[in-house]
Amino acid sequence: MDHLLLAVVSYLVGSFPTGLVVSKLARGIDVREYGSGNTGATNVLRTLGPVAFVIVFLGDFLKGLAPVLLAVWLIGTPLAQVMAGLAAMGGHNWSVFLRFSGGRGVATGIGALWGIAPLIAALVTAVTVTIILLSRYVSLGSIVGAGVAIAGMIVAVLLGADRTEYLLYAVPGALIVIARHRENIQRLLRGTERKIGEPALPRSPIA
Repeated sequence: MDHLLLAVVSYLVGSFPTGLVVSKLARGIDVREYGSGNTGATNVLRTLGPVAFVIVFLGDFLKGLAPVLLAVWLIGTPLAQVMAGLAAMGGHNWSVFLRFSGGRGVATGIGALWGIAPLIAALVTAVTVTIILLSRYVSLGSIVGAGVAIAGMIVAVLLGADRTEYLLYAVPGALIVIARHRENIQRLLRGTERKIGEPALPRSPIA
């Protein structure tokens, strides 16, 4: 499998609309009509509860991890891993099945990072979960975790613990996550960001 085909397959895997499928099967609703309007695990948590959240998070996580493992198995180069991870994130955020909309890339991005650089992924996961538990802001944990991914990967590369090519995943991937949270950043600064436990409100139906 060449790199172009790998990228296409990874994008299509990432594009699978886990949140939408689970919301349709669980309650017969479109999760995009609630809360933030995206299909990510956090909006599913607010709309459908913790069980659906776990299912969607694991599904989105695997959408990032599986393409990277496929890249390792079929091609085996760091650049193939990077390409697979970024393509999967792109599919999740801009799904071909959802008119190029989707989530914010956190679960899929961390899934890919676990396949690329497990030690950095463990650090990012620990920091993200800790921030979320202490602040009850999922967005804050995700944003800080993205920053840690960049800083941690730079340090790991400088120390020779990880491949330089992995920066091509960590930096763009983290910046995508931060950019996708720009509205959350504004709400955090205004003090109006929603915390864990606050339900999602209905929004205008999807046309």
